[in-house]
Amino acid sequence: MKPEDKILGIIGGMGSIASSDFLKELMEESPAQNDQEYIEVLLHNNSKIPDRTEAILHNGESPVIELKRSANILENAGADYILFECITAHHFAEEVIEELKTANFLNMVDIAVDRIVEEFPDLNNIGILATTGAVSSGLWQKSLKKHNLNSVLMDKKIHEEEFMKSIYDEKGIKNNYITDRNKDKMLKCVNNLKQKGAKAVIAGCTEVPLILKQKDIDIPLIDPPASMIEKIIELFYF
Repeated sequence: MKPEDKILGIIGGMGSIASSDFLKELMEESPAQNDQEYIEVLLHNNSKIPDRTEAILHNGESPVIELKRSANILENAGADYILFECITAHHFAEEVIEELKTANFLNMVDIAVDRIVEEFPDLNNIGILATTGAVSSGLWQKSLKKHNLNSVLMDKKIHEEEFMKSIYDEKGIKNNYITDRNKDKMLKCVNNLKQKGAKAVIAGCTEVPLILKQKDIDIPLIDPPASMIEKIIELFYF
């Protein structure tokens, strides 16, 4: 099955491991039967993009200039669709979208929430596994609220000591430490959300699906990169 004659542009590097994993998963989920039937993809692994959480919470260097540079590179190279392979970066999406001339922006947050509504119409009380930056910006809470869905947040201590350290520590997931230690930290976060009433959880940071799978927990796990891949397959093949 040949895809639509369009080009997908991915702004990566946030982090690089998650970006390469996303591209691998996209190719594995493709219905292509030969080399010529895969989606044409441009990945700009922009490792110069400053940390998004630092920018949101601590007045760190804004990532907008580098996000715009990546978007311009991809659009000038012919990308018809552009996405961020980082969820927290969506806090800055509007400023980047304003720069786009012809490319369409694919919003991973909204696409994932749309999947919740479609696949789990009776669920409410959605737990959020996301960076402190994403939670502070209200990215997930705002998107869920549009569909009258309640957000459940981790306790502050659990968020900082378990979730953020599992991602950002020297031996964290961003540095490709897919370890039992980091999985245990993530499971503590899930248990905290369940204790607070969550009936499903969103893997609201793109590093989370690298270590946490549906088989690891007993409530639905919403995987935004997987939801985005499903959307891309729909756009390009069906």
